[in-house]
Amino acid sequence: MNKTVRKLVALLLCAACTAGAADADEFPSKPIRWLVGYPAGGGTDTVARVVTAAMASELKQTIVIENKPGASANIAGAELVHSAPDGIE
Repeated sequence: MNKTVRKLVALLLCAACTAGAADADEFPSKPIRWLVGYPAGGGTDTVARVVTAAMASELKQTIVIENKPGASANIAGAELVHSAPDGIE
C-alpha cells in the first residue's frame, strides 16, 4: 500500500472509532477539533472534509478542521499530543 492509501485507511479508522461517541450522554459538549497535517485544498484535506461532514450530521455536532501542514504532518501530531485532555478515558 502506498502512503496515501495508508493515510486514508487510518483516517477512516479514526472516524469509525469516534462513531460510538454518538451514544454517549452530552458528548461532545464543545466543537470537535479535527487536525489535518497537510495544506488546505489537498487530497487529505478534501477527504477530511467529506468524512467530517458525514460525522457532523450523524453526531449533530460542529467539527472544526484545522490544517497544520509541515514537517511530514509532525506539526499536527505535536499539536495533538500537547492539546488539553478532553475528559475521555
